[in-house]
Amino acid sequence: GEVMNYPRTAWLLPLLLPQQALAADVAIDAFFGSINGFLAQIIFFDIFPGGTVMPFIVAWLIVAAVFLTLRFDFVNLRMMRHAFRILRGKYHTADDRGEVTPFQALSTALSATVGLGNIAGVAIAISIGGPGATFWMIVAGFLGMTTKFTEASLAQMYREVRPDGRLMGGAMEYLSKGLAEKGAPRLGRTLAIMFAIFTILGSFGAQASGGGPITPPTPPAGQVLGETTSCGIYLNEYIKYGAKNNPEEVKKLQTFLNTNEGTDIPVTGFYGPVTHKAVHALQAKYWEEILAPWVPYGLPTPHTSTGYVYKTTKRWINNANCPTLNLPQPELP
Repeated sequence: GEVMNYPRTAWLLPLLLPQQALAADVAIDAFFGSINGFLAQIIFFDIFPGGTVMPFIVAWLIVAAVFLTLRFDFVNLRMMRHAFRILRGKYHTADDRGEVTPFQALSTALSATVGLGNIAGVAIAISIGGPGATFWMIVAGFLGMTTKFTEASLAQMYREVRPDGRLMGGAMEYLSKGLAEKGAPRLGRTLAIMFAIFTILGSFGAQASGGGPITPPTPPAGQVLGETTSCGIYLNEYIKYGAKNNPEEVKKLQTFLNTNEGTDIPVTGFYGPVTHKAVHALQAKYWEEILAPWVPYGLPTPHTSTGYVYKTTKRWINNANCPTLNLPQPELP
């Protein structure tokens, strides 16, 4: 066979790959962080002035669910018996086309619906909003049944049977075909493509936020590398927008921002759009110490804030909270 002759310097490649990978990871993280920050300002835009917070996406879902529930005359209650009959296969015939049984379809739908948000999200909602949050979660679930019914019905109406007998359906199909019937084929195709792309990207985010490394416990105040000071490390853990963060660390971050930066963030322990925006402002204000060190490692500009409370941001906050620490710049990346 043919013999491949590699350059003599090829043995250096394994030594360079880790650093290049880390630099690329920082650059990619910063790039998508800026996109997430921009989208968050739109999706989570507060439509209620004053103290009450109502993100745009939440209001959109509520209005849609209420409208569909009234439009279909409370189909989530009327068709409950019919749904159980379908589940038992009462209407099944030999001529039915499909790849799964009604029970398998239900199991698949539940496996894609019930996840981390339904488990950890309930506990977080109660911890933030109190026991009353349970009632509103029940209301949201009740109205959401109609939304789910609408999605599933449209998927069945516009599904496509391939020549090999396999089925192809979903939001991509009914967005493109349904809106084409309404005289908006370009809009339907655009929304279908966007849905497919965002679903893929969302699956990456869901996987990334499903867990993380176990972080060491917070050292007592004043205990920093064996030295005793009048205060100690304030923030210890990496806080990232869209990830599963330590609520206690987020509460300390929110308290610091309110006390030192004049913000008015509810101290909830949830790293949401409001806190994320405040961190962006903090990084932009003190960019020389927080952002500029990352430029050699892939950050586009020293003014490209990421909103992530990582090495340099944690160092700045810890030094601002306890000047006697005088922590040096951490090793990057």
